[in-house]
Amino acid sequence: QIFVGNIRFSCEEEEIRDLFSKFGTVVSVIIPITKTGYNKGCAYVTYVREADAKAAIKNLNGQIGRASCR
Repeated sequence: QIFVGNIRFSCEEEEIRDLFSKFGTVVSVIIPITKTGYNKGCAYVTYVREADAKAAIKNLNGQIGRASCR
Protein backbone atom coordinates (compact mmCIF):
# COMPACT_ATOMS: atom_id res chain seq x y z
CA GLN A 1 0.00 0.00 0.00
CA ILE A 2 1.31 3.43 -0.90
CA PHE A 3 0.31 6.85 0.40
CA VAL A 4 -0.58 9.48 -2.18
CA GLY A 5 -0.59 13.02 -0.86
CA ASN A 6 -1.58 16.39 -2.19
CA ILE A 7 -4.48 15.25 -4.39
CA ARG A 8 -7.26 17.62 -5.36
CA PHE A 9 -10.27 17.62 -3.10
CA SER A 10 -12.40 16.84 -6.16
CA CYS A 11 -10.49 13.62 -7.00
CA GLU A 12 -12.58 10.48 -7.13
CA GLU A 13 -11.57 6.85 -6.69
CA GLU A 14 -11.91 6.05 -10.38
CA GLU A 15 -9.47 8.83 -11.37
CA ILE A 16 -6.86 7.66 -8.87
CA ARG A 17 -7.34 4.03 -9.93
CA ASP A 18 -6.96 4.91 -13.63
CA LEU A 19 -3.75 6.81 -13.02
CA PHE A 20 -2.12 4.17 -10.81
CA SER A 21 -3.29 1.12 -12.76
CA LYS A 22 -0.80 2.06 -15.49
CA PHE A 23 1.83 0.44 -13.26
CA GLY A 24 0.01 -2.76 -12.29
CA THR A 25 -3.13 -4.27 -10.83
CA VAL A 26 -4.66 -2.02 -8.20
CA VAL A 27 -6.50 -3.92 -5.46
CA SER A 28 -7.99 -0.90 -3.73
CA VAL A 29 -8.04 2.86 -3.55
CA ILE A 30 -9.02 4.45 -0.26
CA ILE A 31 -9.67 8.18 -0.10
CA PRO A 32 -10.21 9.31 3.50
CA ILE A 33 -13.29 11.49 3.91
CA THR A 34 -13.96 14.17 6.51
CA LYS A 35 -17.11 14.18 8.65
CA THR A 36 -18.49 16.84 6.30
CA GLY A 37 -18.06 14.57 3.25
CA TYR A 38 -14.95 16.06 1.63
CA ASN A 39 -11.81 14.09 0.85
CA LYS A 40 -8.77 14.89 2.96
CA GLY A 41 -6.46 15.51 -0.01
CA CYS A 42 -4.78 12.11 0.12
CA ALA A 43 -5.34 8.49 -0.83
CA TYR A 44 -4.00 5.00 -0.21
CA VAL A 45 -3.43 2.76 -3.23
CA THR A 46 -2.87 -0.97 -2.80
CA TYR A 47 -1.29 -3.12 -5.51
CA VAL A 48 -1.20 -6.89 -5.95
CA ARG A 49 2.59 -6.81 -6.38
CA GLU A 50 5.10 -4.80 -4.41
CA ALA A 51 7.13 -4.24 -7.60
CA ASP A 52 4.15 -2.43 -9.15
CA ALA A 53 3.86 -0.15 -6.13
CA LYS A 54 7.57 0.65 -6.40
CA ALA A 55 7.19 1.41 -10.12
CA ALA A 56 4.31 3.81 -9.37
CA ILE A 57 6.35 5.57 -6.70
CA LYS A 58 9.36 5.84 -9.02
CA ASN A 59 7.31 7.24 -11.90
CA LEU A 60 4.78 9.41 -10.09
CA ASN A 61 6.70 10.73 -7.08
CA GLY A 62 6.49 14.50 -7.23
CA GLN A 63 4.08 14.35 -10.18
CA ILE A 64 0.82 14.07 -8.25
CA GLY A 65 -0.55 17.39 -7.22
CA ARG A 66 -3.60 19.51 -6.95
CA ALA A 67 -3.88 19.57 -10.75
CA SER A 68 -3.97 15.77 -11.18
CA CYS A 69 -7.75 15.39 -11.10
CA ARG A 70 -10.64 17.44 -12.43
